[in-house]
Amino acid sequence: MSLWVMSEICSEYDIVGKALLKDHKLDFRRYSTGWRGGVADVVYSPGDVVWGALYVMGKKCHDALDEKENYGVGYTSMGIDVVLDNGDTMHTITYTIIEKSPQTIEPSRYYLETIIEGAKGMKLPADYIKHLKNIKTNKSI
Repeated sequence: MSLWVMSEICSEYDIVGKALLKDHKLDFRRYSTGWRGGVADVVYSPGDVVWGALYVMGKKCHDALDEKENYGVGYTSMGIDVVLDNGDTMHTITYTIIEKSPQTIEPSRYYLETIIEGAKGMKLPADYIKHLKNIKTNKSI
């Protein structure tokens, strides 16, 4: 998640750093009228990886994030193990779409650009950012 998006939601968080989720891929399995396209999800996919940011936050921030993500309706959470820059593994949670479309729903260009901006801000690996840039978007802005 982009640092500016996170900052708009709340201010009670600390950035742990980059995190790697193995055997999953970034996909877009739910349509959002607000974003005018598919929204992000992580789905099990052996051999694939998803890079992201790991945050630690207080209850107020967590509740605000749940509200933003439409927790319980659009998204739920799941426990995952991620690998940090130093090689340590940490058990944490991520959001995942509750009712997934059977196929990918192309995200809007603006939504994908927000994801790419977040990846650049976290200094995720260049090859992963290149992968993000190659994701096909719909014709929405």
